[in-house]
Amino acid sequence: MALGCVGMSLEDFERCTPFEFNEVMLQWRENQERIDRTTWDQTRFLATAMLQPYSKKTLKATDIVRFPWDEKKEEVPKAPAAGRGWRK
Repeated sequence: MALGCVGMSLEDFERCTPFEFNEVMLQWRENQERIDRTTWDQTRFLATAMLQPYSKKTLKATDIVRFPWDEKKEEVPKAPAAGRGWRK
């Protein structure tokens, strides 16, 4: 993995501690996942654009196909309502 997929030199791999190599692998996997998501999102966009002329309603990309990462929404903490915040 280190030499073939990640592209580390043998010297760099031999100098890595297990913790350092684990961090390299985590970053490599995140990058690969980002590339895969981008590719699938581009494909979904093209499918939406090709199908839109044949649809009576305006299509969204998620109408064509939903991916697991579409469901993961970051929850933003809500500000407290007026008069219900911290009091001294």
